[in-house]
Amino acid sequence: MGRMLVFRLGGHAKIADEDLALPPANPPAESFASAQIGMGAKLYYTHCVFCHGGMVMPDLRRSGALGDRDSWNQIVIQGALSANGMASFKRWLTSEDAEAIRAYVASEAEVLKSEGREMPIPKTLAQSGNKGQ
Repeated sequence: MGRMLVFRLGGHAKIADEDLALPPANPPAESFASAQIGMGAKLYYTHCVFCHGGMVMPDLRRSGALGDRDSWNQIVIQGALSANGMASFKRWLTSEDAEAIRAYVASEAEVLKSEGREMPIPKTLAQSGNKGQ
């Protein structure tokens, strides 16, 4: 899930550490062929990175749908989350393309998990006296 922090001039509220915590990386147990991961990387950087490559939109490496091919397809191809702003990509991608993207994101989730970078926002940010309300 993405986050939006809104700050008020002169505000005194502090951000609690637990408010900054993100779900853990969620790599699926299955493995993917390196060619499929490579194709997925190309497709991800063509279609997905614009929204999912920063810290505002959901980090797909942490997605609950990452572990389930059908759920992923329902979101990416069928538009299951279109009411939430995630449009269907059926016009531009096939189900096989969506699966290749899932393979790439799964490989990146594995890297994230293995590196132990579960909280990308440094604790010092939460402790720096940022004020908001």
